[in-house]
Amino acid sequence: MTTEINTFSAAVDDVMRRSGHPDRRADIIAYIRQTFRECQCLDIAGSPIYWQRDLQEQTLTVDAVPFIYETPQEWRALGTVRYNIVDRRNHYIYPKEINPGKAQNGEEFYYYKSMNSFVFSGIAANATLSMSYFKFFKKLPYYELAARPAVFTLEDDAWSYGAQYDTVELQTAARALVTNWILFDWYDLITEGALAKIYKTVQDPRAATSYALYKSYQKTLNSGEAKVSLGR
Repeated sequence: MTTEINTFSAAVDDVMRRSGHPDRRADIIAYIRQTFRECQCLDIAGSPIYWQRDLQEQTLTVDAVPFIYETPQEWRALGTVRYNIVDRRNHYIYPKEINPGKAQNGEEFYYYKSMNSFVFSGIAANATLSMSYFKFFKKLPYYELAARPAVFTLEDDAWSYGAQYDTVELQTAARALVTNWILFDWYDLITEGALAKIYKTVQDPRAATSYALYKSYQKTLNSGEAKVSLGR
């Protein structure tokens, strides 16, 4: 018998088994996702936090003026924007964030948020802009054992894949379907956070112990992983 760890489905199975509540699978799935959000977005004191490992970069080509960029579904926050054009001093231009109104008068290079889009002003068609940004974790689905795209086992310390994932690219995609960096590297943190929640829901006295472990693991996460500022 092998011990599956470090994936979303494995965490759900683990929490169901340890809690003794396989009948509460839907709740446990929700609690694990809630724990992801807590650990990804807040430090131990409950203040917003941005992890270096969540930082992503993208270069976009301007196809219309003003340029409107629609954010992806898991968008969390913008980091830095750079227009890949230079000013009279031969410096790249970093536009300012200015909301619509009088403050935009006389300004050439700026951007603002509008619902699920960003509007960028002062950059011409066919030029490019680069941005850094942060996204929430994608909601991972629960897979029944026989249908799991990828499995990581404790005994082998290695991945195995469904038969259809037979190239490096497909195997990378399979891993993205079943895990994220916090779950893979901080598995006990996530499972204890979910256990604390299910125990509290069913008034199980083990809730206090799991919650204490969860906060201890979260403190270690906060001190052990690199953070970044938004840098705007």
